Amino acid sequence: MRKVKSLCDKEIFSGLRFKLRKNSKHFSINYQLKTNTSKNSENSNCHIYIGFILPKKYVKRSVDRNLVKRWCRELVRHSTKILYLIVKVKVHIPFFGKRKDKYFTELGSLINEI
Repeated sequence: MRKVKSLCDKEIFSGLRFKLRKNSKHFSINYQLKTNTSKNSENSNCHIYIGFILPKKYVKRSVDRNLVKRWCRELVRHSTKILYLIVKVKVHIPFFGKRKDKYFTELGSLINEI
């Protein structure tokens, strides 16, 4: 039997203690904010680390899972405060019709509250 490796880098997310959390009906977000220890331009150009927990049980099609990932990346890209972010889908999300806009606004409002 082959051993399955995780796609995320365990060294990045292993030592983090996410005390900050936002919840909504469909999404749960754990995050850690940037520290303002140095006012260098280095701190403003540092990478944002994003992890996703999108089970196939809740988001059936891979197209929809990729859509949620693209949404999160785009929403977080405009944020200047977030350093680490983990997005988790809590319940089944039926992606069809005009419901996509509802989920995008729900996710956007969660990330913008940070």
